[in-house]
Amino acid sequence: MPIVDLDDENKTPAEAVVVNDEQRKLYTDEDFKTSILFNKDHELDTIVRYIEGNKWTIDYFLQIRDINDTALLPDPNVPATTLKYNRINNLVITLSGSIDQTDPNEVIGNGVINAGFLPNYGDPFIATLTGGREAIFTIMKVTKKRYNLHESYDVEFKLFAFLDKDSLLYRDIVTKTIRKYTYDNDYLMDKSSPIILNKDYADKLDLKKTRQEILNFYFKIMVDPRKNIIIPETNTGTYLDTLLTDFIFKTVMTNEVKNMDKISRMTFETDTVHTVFDVILNRSIKMLKTCDTDIGFIRVQSQGIHATNRTLAYLGVTYIVDRYVSDPDNIDIVMNHYDKPADLVEPIRTKDANYIFSNAFYNQDRVNCGPMETAVLDYLGGNLVEMSELKKLIDNYVYWDLIDQYYLLPILLILIKDHTTSTFSNI
Repeated sequence: MPIVDLDDENKTPAEAVVVNDEQRKLYTDEDFKTSILFNKDHELDTIVRYIEGNKWTIDYFLQIRDINDTALLPDPNVPATTLKYNRINNLVITLSGSIDQTDPNEVIGNGVINAGFLPNYGDPFIATLTGGREAIFTIMKVTKKRYNLHESYDVEFKLFAFLDKDSLLYRDIVTKTIRKYTYDNDYLMDKSSPIILNKDYADKLDLKKTRQEILNFYFKIMVDPRKNIIIPETNTGTYLDTLLTDFIFKTVMTNEVKNMDKISRMTFETDTVHTVFDVILNRSIKMLKTCDTDIGFIRVQSQGIHATNRTLAYLGVTYIVDRYVSDPDNIDIVMNHYDKPADLVEPIRTKDANYIFSNAFYNQDRVNCGPMETAVLDYLGGNLVEMSELKKLIDNYVYWDLIDQYYLLPILLILIKDHTTSTFSNI
């Protein structure tokens, strides 16, 4: 940013720019449009581009080195076998003080890096200065801090070169880059790693978008907006499982779905049973053996004297889940608005008298499990479902029967969220 002296009333700001020809090369036309004006009555303040506490987004190059290797400044003469980097795009530095750009040849600053890795002396990073000019900075000093058993690093940095004046240096740094990572600004909310591989980050963004699409799809077809209850409607009637409703409210935040706080959460005696939902919430495959599986739909008796029955009949509920139903599959709940592909693999291979999943699932017989059952078993075992298998489930869920969509989509949302919140391989 240039400095304009207006002491001479006969001079225009453009004529009064106090820079020589060499200095003029450092500034853009935009800089001169935003020049600092001063005269003898107003002391010139230090030119400050960033203030303390501001977040500065940069592209950082972390040296790949062993503990005994010497940290080096960027140097095209040093071979890639000796000096190589991991690139971290969009890393955020919290500035501890202002960055003084009064002297373009002596631009220095300090800040805090809190991203789960140890910066090195000599690490370069790319940042944008006033007027949009990009420059290479280098880390000059690193001081480790510890807060509540968490480590962060105070760093001092200095301008090393301008990209437009030393493009060879920039190309050398890029050439020596081995892997590319991205700093994830949402890592605290997602409880994931702050630095993840570019591919993992792209997958994460895609899965978060997909999760929202499934939520919108589910609540559009499963919720009756007039009654505000989750009851899928078929040509044989409507179905209500309060165990599932309770599970949804425990796994989906109300701000993720419009008007979710208005949906009724009805509870009955059935809700005291121990089901696969409890197993999923606790993520314990050992609990699978103790599940109640004799659960299924029974017809609501509209003429009954029980207050619950009268309420359900008033809401238009035809069938409700209850315990000890001998054959829960005697109800026709198959309904789908899409033609199934000929090669579609059903999410549950064998439909039997067990609650939601098949007997093979509850016996952990993977050979006879469907793809959704296998994915849930992986999840319960503490493993991340393979991305390829997860994408197959995502690609096919619109073709599932309505009863499968009713029960399995809330569980699929859990598997997706496990990917977006998992700790990927850190840098």
